[in-house]
Amino acid sequence: MNELKSLDWQSLLETLKGHATSEEGRTKLASTAPLSSEAQAIESFNEIDEARSVLAHGRRPFMESLDLFPTWHQRLERNATLKPMELRDVRHFCLEAIALHETLKPFSSPWVTQVFKQLMKADEPLSAIDQIMTPDGDIRKDASETLFNLSKEKENHIRNIQNTLDKLVKSHDMDHVLQDKYVTNREGRWVLPIKSGMQHSFEGIIHASSQSKQTVFMEPKEIVPVNNRLRQVDAEIEAEVERLLVQLSGFLSSLQTDFKKTKELMVQSDVRLAQGQLASRLNASACEFSKDTIELHGVRHPLLVLQNEAVIPNSVVVDRKNHVLLLSGPNAGGKTVLLKSIGLAAQMARCGLPICTDEPSTLPFF
Repeated sequence: MNELKSLDWQSLLETLKGHATSEEGRTKLASTAPLSSEAQAIESFNEIDEARSVLAHGRRPFMESLDLFPTWHQRLERNATLKPMELRDVRHFCLEAIALHETLKPFSSPWVTQVFKQLMKADEPLSAIDQIMTPDGDIRKDASETLFNLSKEKENHIRNIQNTLDKLVKSHDMDHVLQDKYVTNREGRWVLPIKSGMQHSFEGIIHASSQSKQTVFMEPKEIVPVNNRLRQVDAEIEAEVERLLVQLSGFLSSLQTDFKKTKELMVQSDVRLAQGQLASRLNASACEFSKDTIELHGVRHPLLVLQNEAVIPNSVVVDRKNHVLLLSGPNAGGKTVLLKSIGLAAQMARCGLPICTDEPSTLPFF
């Protein structure tokens, strides 16, 4: 580990994980470690190259919704009823899954095709959510015929109550008893703010008083029946919303396996796309593996490239014929940088990351 620290490996990993868009993707990239075989490294090279092609074609898909995935998915696994805010998180996940699906659609390379085919059809749960909820997380008034009718009835009752109160105030010339010229709501019932001590001026029910005790809130007897019905309508609306949430949560719960699989594919894609972004920034390339040959063409130190330094590339050959590397030169002449560049190339290659060299370059799988 000390050797890797001397090579600036951790600094390179910090840059790499900065290209991920999900916390799980960043965690996986921060723990990048050597693979177990050349075959795995070559497979990684190929998949990163495919990711670079996707990035070159258009905008990079985001996977930010993955950070909230565990919360709502665990509740689906327990068959719980999701709250509107949780449904908004599911909706975000569906949108990002659809965006990834559309981004991969034009490509036919092996890894991209595999991910594309296994992604769930997220437009179905998205449509189900949008049918009852707005993008901001509010329940739509037209989510069902029952809810629509109840919402219209509630609006009519509120309008009638406000008109009745306005007429009452005007017909009884109540300016001298009103604390303010407005109607308000207390515990779901519409009331008038009356000056303390003046509540006996007309018939009604006292519901509350202000903190200063200067105002009492009274419900005139003329609107009691309508207020009663309004409270009943509110209860019916609440029950209908709960029914819709239970129904929708049940449907989403039936898709929990698809959600989990798609989540894993999105994490995998986030990692590969991040690796592809770094490879593009470094103008890195896949290497070939050899048992006993190091042949690096135009090797550069990745961190210097990332800092937009004027990097002087070097070529290095160590094989059976040239089995000693003799490096000399003045202080601050670049000897250490070149050695670090070789070390980083070896470490990146065995981790399946394209190396900062020109093609074709060769390394043993250390």
